[in-house]
Amino acid sequence: MVICNATDYFTYSKEAFDQTTQRLKAFLKGYLKVRSLTGEEVQSIYDWVGIYHYQLQATIIEIYGLDCVDHDFLDKQLDWLMQWQAQLEELSFSFYDK
Repeated sequence: MVICNATDYFTYSKEAFDQTTQRLKAFLKGYLKVRSLTGEEVQSIYDWVGIYHYQLQATIIEIYGLDCVDHDFLDKQLDWLMQWQAQLEELSFSFYDK
């Protein structure tokens, strides 16, 4: 997931989503020659990107304390996740046809 993730932590971008998908396709082209993955496992990579954003947020808070974030910061992160999820619902996983 970290290799394929092209997203910006603070700003959602359809282009970054598309770039992540392109990186995932390129990665899978080689990876699937060595290891197999189910379609569900491939799809889960997108979920891990969303989880990674919240892991980063937790790390920021752990290092700098709760005073480093406010409601606006958290709202922006939720907005990012909601946009990411909406984009996932439009995605076709046809690139993974085994």
